[in-house]
Amino acid sequence: MARHHEALQSGVESFKVLSEGAYKWGAADYVVSVAEWGEGGNAITQKQVFLFVPTGLATLYSMTATDLSANFARSEAALDAIMGSFKVGDLV
Repeated sequence: MARHHEALQSGVESFKVLSEGAYKWGAADYVVSVAEWGEGGNAITQKQVFLFVPTGLATLYSMTATDLSANFARSEAALDAIMGSFKVGDLV
């Protein structure tokens, strides 16, 4: 995730990480990052979720929501609903 942030910082105006954290969900680990860039009505917010499921083949799910900051609450709710539909016990 650090490389992704570095690429955005060097390529877009006013990039900032709003939040970032690592969490456990049953046997799975996941990382969530929320970042924003741009100014005024053109500001963009992006939420990324990386879900690592420790199966025999070690599976990584990557989910991203990107939208204008003014519309982001709706996009974030959709991403959270998708994330909530995963049943980690079924994935492991």
